[in-house]
Amino acid sequence: MNSAMGWAWAAELTQQVGGRWLFLWEPGGQHLTAFYGGDTPKPIYRKAKTPQEMWSRIHEVELNMLLTATAVGRPVRWPMDSATTQSVPWEAAG
Repeated sequence: MNSAMGWAWAAELTQQVGGRWLFLWEPGGQHLTAFYGGDTPKPIYRKAKTPQEMWSRIHEVELNMLLTATAVGRPVRWPMDSATTQSVPWEAAG
């Protein structure tokens, strides 16, 4: 894959999640890396080869954070609204 497409995916993913995550394209490893921008005891990051794979990984992280917050009685709001999860622009790119 060319780097221009990888960087475009990274920028689109960052926009889609409203800045909660920062996505970078790593051309040497040919993968995306995502860093969570919220307050956590340890830094959270995930790597993936495709935007679809990354989308699944960050959903898993946010779902686990939601379940943990609910279990300890903190007020929570699911960060990914339905409008965001239905919009996957990289599918149109192929």
